[in-house]
Amino acid sequence: MNTIMQEAFNDRVSEWRAYLESPLGSMRRELTLLILKGCLKEQDGAIKKVLDVGCGLADTAELWLEKNCELFLCDYAPAMLDAARESLHERFFGKKALMHFVEAPAQKLRELFEPGFFDVVLCHTLLEYVDDDGSTVNSLADLLRTGGILSCMVVNSRSESVRAAILKQDPAGAAAALCKKVFSAGLFNNIKKRTFSFEELEEIVADAGLQSIGEFGIRIFSDFYAAEKLKEQDFYGKALELEHLAMDKDPYRRMGRYIHVLARKKEAVKRDE
Repeated sequence: MNTIMQEAFNDRVSEWRAYLESPLGSMRRELTLLILKGCLKEQDGAIKKVLDVGCGLADTAELWLEKNCELFLCDYAPAMLDAARESLHERFFGKKALMHFVEAPAQKLRELFEPGFFDVVLCHTLLEYVDDDGSTVNSLADLLRTGGILSCMVVNSRSESVRAAILKQDPAGAAAALCKKVFSAGLFNNIKKRTFSFEELEEIVADAGLQSIGEFGIRIFSDFYAAEKLKEQDFYGKALELEHLAMDKDPYRRMGRYIHVLARKKEAVKRDE
């Protein structure tokens, strides 16, 4: 991640917080937590150390802290990391000893932690902004113990054309988006973000020696509701229930705004350096 991107993320802390607090941001967070809680249940207390890479404002932190997991929050943008620290220390003051804040790019983490150090690694909307997604996932896989879980979320490339056609009423833009992989990140000073298909993310995960144990679509329908409707508590609850029902079912999950894959490390992976 380059300096321009770092500055872009530093300059948009307030905007990112506003998004996370919006109905669509809340929807993404709640669906993500539902998926991760399933991971916790399966692991049955085996999760002790969690790494959140590109943590932003650490919107899943409460899940791990409430389970008394040791949480390592890593971000390349110091303003994001400072905002996460301030919020979490205020909300979970009694659990400050469980929180570790690491200012570093994802590619440097193998220099900071021993192989197999973590039980869970979160990589949510980070691969869009790194130069080498495969190398990044390989590095994160090295940090997982055998049997550990990688939670990886990316923007779905197939959602871009649908959004252009329906939300922007732009059929020409939708046609152009059918063959594109790189788009404006919008919120972050219009820097470029890469997008992924299910097949591409599955290949990246498999090449890192990880076995998929769950593949989900996040926000399949909700982006297309009127914004005012999602602010109605009853409507939001029904929309969330629909998303939960559809997020692991084909073909619906492949239409989500985000792709979320959980993958388990099968065994120690040896690679030539």
